[in-house]
Amino acid sequence: MTVIPAGALIRNREVPELGSGRVIAELEGGAAKVVFENSDEVREVRLQHADIVRQPLMPGTLVKVQRGDKVLEGEITDVDWPDSPRELCVYMVDIDGDEDTIFESQITPREPASSDPRDHFGALHWRGPFRFFSRWDMHRTISRWYEDSEGLPTMIGARIVPQLHEVHAVRNVLWDTKRRYLLADEDAQARLYEAGMVIQRMYASDPHLRVLVIAPGRRTHRWQTDLEQRFGNRSFVRVDASHLEANPQERWAAVSHNQRLIVSMGCLQQFPQACSELILGAGWDMVVFDDVHRLRHNDPAYDCLSAVSLESEHVLMLGALPETPDAASLAPMLALLRPGVYDATDTAAVQARLDGLDGDHLERRVVRSSRERLEQYDVTWNEREHEVLRYEPDESERAIAEHLQALPPESLGNPLQLALRGLYYAAAAGAPDRLFAMLDERLESIETTAGNAHQELLPFDLLGIDAGPREEEMLWDMIVAGASEMDGEGEWIAEAMSLVGQWHAESEMACARFEAAAGWIEAFLAEENEAEDDEEDDGEPPRKVLVACTSEQSAQDLSFFLESRFEMDAVEVVHARQPAPEQNDAVERFRRDATCRVLVCDETGAAGRDLSNASVIVHVEQPWSATRVERRISWVDQIHRNRETPVRSVVLVGPTGVEQALHELYDEVLGVYAATSYDREYTVADIDRDIWMAACAGQEAVGGLVARTKEKLDSLAEVDTTAYQAALDASDERLEADAEFADLLDFVDGVADSLPIRHWARMLGIQDHSAGPGIYDFKWHWKNVRRGLTGFDTSPEDVDFLMPQEQVEMMSGTFSRKRALRSENLEFFAPGHRFIDALIEDALAPTDGRTTVFARRLGPQNRGKAYLNVVALAQLDPEAWGAHDMPPGLINRAYRHLWPESISVPVEIDLKGRRDPRIVEDWDLIQKIEESYQGPEADQKIEYEIFIQAIEDIARFRKLLNEAVELALEKLKEDRAGLVDGAAAELGDDLAAEMEVLKAEAASDDEQRANEAAYELELLEKLIDSVRHEKLELDALAIVVAGTPQILMR
Repeated sequence: MTVIPAGALIRNREVPELGSGRVIAELEGGAAKVVFENSDEVREVRLQHADIVRQPLMPGTLVKVQRGDKVLEGEITDVDWPDSPRELCVYMVDIDGDEDTIFESQITPREPASSDPRDHFGALHWRGPFRFFSRWDMHRTISRWYEDSEGLPTMIGARIVPQLHEVHAVRNVLWDTKRRYLLADEDAQARLYEAGMVIQRMYASDPHLRVLVIAPGRRTHRWQTDLEQRFGNRSFVRVDASHLEANPQERWAAVSHNQRLIVSMGCLQQFPQACSELILGAGWDMVVFDDVHRLRHNDPAYDCLSAVSLESEHVLMLGALPETPDAASLAPMLALLRPGVYDATDTAAVQARLDGLDGDHLERRVVRSSRERLEQYDVTWNEREHEVLRYEPDESERAIAEHLQALPPESLGNPLQLALRGLYYAAAAGAPDRLFAMLDERLESIETTAGNAHQELLPFDLLGIDAGPREEEMLWDMIVAGASEMDGEGEWIAEAMSLVGQWHAESEMACARFEAAAGWIEAFLAEENEAEDDEEDDGEPPRKVLVACTSEQSAQDLSFFLESRFEMDAVEVVHARQPAPEQNDAVERFRRDATCRVLVCDETGAAGRDLSNASVIVHVEQPWSATRVERRISWVDQIHRNRETPVRSVVLVGPTGVEQALHELYDEVLGVYAATSYDREYTVADIDRDIWMAACAGQEAVGGLVARTKEKLDSLAEVDTTAYQAALDASDERLEADAEFADLLDFVDGVADSLPIRHWARMLGIQDHSAGPGIYDFKWHWKNVRRGLTGFDTSPEDVDFLMPQEQVEMMSGTFSRKRALRSENLEFFAPGHRFIDALIEDALAPTDGRTTVFARRLGPQNRGKAYLNVVALAQLDPEAWGAHDMPPGLINRAYRHLWPESISVPVEIDLKGRRDPRIVEDWDLIQKIEESYQGPEADQKIEYEIFIQAIEDIARFRKLLNEAVELALEKLKEDRAGLVDGAAAELGDDLAAEMEVLKAEAASDDEQRANEAAYELELLEKLIDSVRHEKLELDALAIVVAGTPQILMR
């Protein structure tokens, strides 16, 4: 029976992290009460069943001695070992130069004086080799991420394939002293991706970052989807004007408490004062304005953006630039970018800048790479083709179209009535049930609220900034309820309801529009079947049809009809009201399942999804926005789509004059179905505002807009924009470097990263297992995790306050970017993902795996020798910055040339101190020492009792460690001298042009700008110094004994 007397020092070999312990009392039957230094819990254990052993202390051990109420510190000089296991040890301890005899019950080993691994070894604290190698492998993986990404690891963690223009924009932002930019690439998706990569990198640096995104309502769903699925798996709360309308204002302030928030532009447009006070002024670290080109300077939303821009240091603006050098168009955007320099209504400063263009860039923080310029670097887009399907309506639908021509006119200057007319036109373009419901609702409103409710509403101010689906639904409800009765409207509705009843009766299962769409799809898919029967199939993927609807209701109605027409499994539907998992599953089926041939979607449910596998996109209804048409097509027209496959559109055009005139505008004038309109995006957005009013006014008004748009485009084509366009594009030198980097990113895949990350997760108490080829599940209960994870709201301390389902976390994903791009229902475990970032931060902290002692076979010629593997972190020297707060952007820029790197050197040591340490030069031996963890049988932990006998004198061992570490660090510094000098020179060359400009500005007569330039110049000089004087910081130490642990017992 194991016997350990009360007062004896003990340790738990199974759970060494408990630290040194003590037996408080002996109990009957071989049990004892024990307590450990890293736990307040007094435990009762049966010693023979627990791996608890006595902890002898050796000469040189630093200890604490209890003297009454005082705790003194000293060092053991000698030991009187007991004759019986029931007796305590007696120690001679040097306390302030006086030796004293101290019983074991009065003495405790001192904790390490610092996190330095030398202090841990000096206090005889170490763990098994698994933790050491887990830490070291994590550090080496992080170093490789920095190297592969030229200092921006999250760029390899974005679930996209970054293109040249995206790389160029992101590096501009992340390398700058300020993240205050206008991102103006000719591609709305690219601008969003650029902002997403910037936000992802900022979160990797600061998990507590507060981010506010302000976007058109129609874009908020896309923002939420992309930020969560493509850029780090961090959840964002999304709010639009319909949410605010449904809640009292006293609850609005709670919205601003969210760390990550997406707010629709409609909120600001409809409730500007309340939003400014309760949401925008909440102290955001990063603010993003999307589609700023849609705003006019007199919009309420613009005033809100101006206010928050003034208060925010980091601002990203996304939008299209005017196609010509028009100061009035540029001024509002530049005023948001540089308030105080430019004014939204005073164009003089902008005009002066335009007049002075002479090979200069318009504004340093305006980034745009034109498609024409990108084509010079082999960045290309798909060709587009389209066909028009003018279906033949039945007699009843034709009667409805003719009846719309008799719709009563609105009263002069009555925007609600004008918008109501548009609602009648829009409802008639769908199914009869939809129109009947609207007519019935309006008839009830005429008898109750018409002319009284919502009279202050300005519908076109909201519709013109691309309102979201819920916002539009709210507006339509307000318009139907509030618009005063038009002359003869009641009689018109009565006749319309009769006609709709006939339409419904004659259309049997569906209206002619749905029948036409289904007939075309059926014929299209039948062509493929005929090719297969004729054995002409050349291995192409199965045909897939994407069907675009203008509303959630239309999408659901059409999907029900198509399910009855085709096999049910052949049709999936995606719309905005579905939960994200349902959307993901539907899209995944459409992309992966050969039996799923048709995906029906509304305009927001499909936003942010990769639908580039679609063979064709069928536009069942045309939206009242040319921009929406373009963005629909962009779901399929992805940059990684097969260039041999054109993007094909089929456009259904109905019998109403408004719909036919709109198609003329989109097709013949703007040409959005045949070619991208992104090079005219600013003008198209301006036209969008007019489309709403024209469509509501009727066919004649749309026809007038068609004529005016032709004239406008013709006049724009006559303007010489050569100097202006040149002032917006980047230099060839920068684009060539960015193109080279973009090409390199294509070859980076994270498959090899899984093992180090999984090992570190296990060490924290997180379970992992393979869920399929390249797929891994991580699962943990918060009570079993050793410490909290940064970026997660829950921690082990919260378990008692959580619901059972909240106590467990699970993630399923892949480390392969290629696999992540193919399967969007998997998370992408890479730098920038919140879980991976949490593990990175934990691994970089001075926590686990910093010291170990183990035995490994290193060859018979080395048997019995001991080696100290010294692991250091090479990084910029922050002391070179002095009192300056170095901007993260400049640090990122320096990382391009000299990134944080885990480096090592093994030193041969004599554990008894009989020989001086010496650097290991044998390359084969170095590789054997530094090889990753080989398992518990190959890498055997050396236990405390064996090791202390081998070193004999701890004070001498501490001295030996210090000598070996200093020798190793000096060797590493010497080896890296050439690399460091080269990096400093490269960074100096990289910054040379900017420094010359700053030197000139520092000597200018403008005192304020001169002082700013002098400060920025000093920052750059100190940044170069921090590279030149690289800092080597000791991170971990491993003592490797060649052979087995028993060799130390000889």
